[in-house]
Amino acid sequence: MFKRFRVMFILFVVLLSGCTLKDMDEAPNLVPLTVDKNSELPAFLLSDGSLIHLETFGVNDGTNVLIVLHGGPGGDYSAYTNLAQLSDQYFIVLWDQRGSGLSERVSDKTLSVQNFIQDLNEIVEYFTPDSQFALLGHSWGGAFAAAYVDAFPDSVNKLILIEPMAMNKSAAKNMGGMELDLSDEDLSRFLEAMDHNIPDSDARGDYMMAISAILDSEDDFGVGEDSNLLPIKRTGYRAWNAIAGELGFIDGNYDYNFTTQFAAFPHQVLLIAGSESYRIGESFQRQNHVQLFADVDFRIVSGAGHYLLFYRPDDTISIIREYLGR
Repeated sequence: MFKRFRVMFILFVVLLSGCTLKDMDEAPNLVPLTVDKNSELPAFLLSDGSLIHLETFGVNDGTNVLIVLHGGPGGDYSAYTNLAQLSDQYFIVLWDQRGSGLSERVSDKTLSVQNFIQDLNEIVEYFTPDSQFALLGHSWGGAFAAAYVDAFPDSVNKLILIEPMAMNKSAAKNMGGMELDLSDEDLSRFLEAMDHNIPDSDARGDYMMAISAILDSEDDFGVGEDSNLLPIKRTGYRAWNAIAGELGFIDGNYDYNFTTQFAAFPHQVLLIAGSESYRIGESFQRQNHVQLFADVDFRIVSGAGHYLLFYRPDDTISIIREYLGR
């Protein structure tokens, strides 16, 4: 997905030429500030005292709530703001996951799938404590959604999965490894060498991860002829490394299964893929995920790459709106 040789190549170019995607004189502004450092951002306080970047759209009556899980791990919700169009139908909750996007950077020991699930539970308890809710997950967010449903199958009555990342070991073997290990010794030395320009180590790592993501986006995701950048404001490189490591994508163990409850899930699932998404698009979903559900509506968005909601919002949101209205 994010190939190490490309990361090291761009670092080599940076060192030799003195040029980056942004001038190093602007180093403190290479990435946006996180919510704990920018009081103007909408925030939600978790029970452990950490802040997450969270924004809502629509009026909450406690029943029709749609909570959105972004991709990554470590991404943000900027690619999903088009879902605000559904606020006439559902109360929309967008948020950057723990240690991700513009949420506060937290210690490595708290970056785990179980803590991500706990954070989602706190959001559910706050916005819809007495009712089932709709859950939408894209890419890594799709696997996260599966993990949540696997743990709490009675909490969700609408499940929307948009090109979910591998949700179990078998699918992960077919998906292949996430080869960007940001604990890599060479990359760590490079980041340390940037101390005089960017004292914030998270900012350094997040910036370099964004570079690698941009380089590999079209090869892996087929983001479309109308795009040249991924729609992400800031990545969380430690969140990426922690979750990818926990799931075995770095060492190839893939010791997880988020699909044990799917056969018994009592509601229809909406599964969406792009026809032009190369890595985890139509063929991957058909081969690895469609058969996991007792009742699934599998839809293909023609001409779309992996970031359907950003580059093909009308077609994608039309499918979601129809499903939510059933």
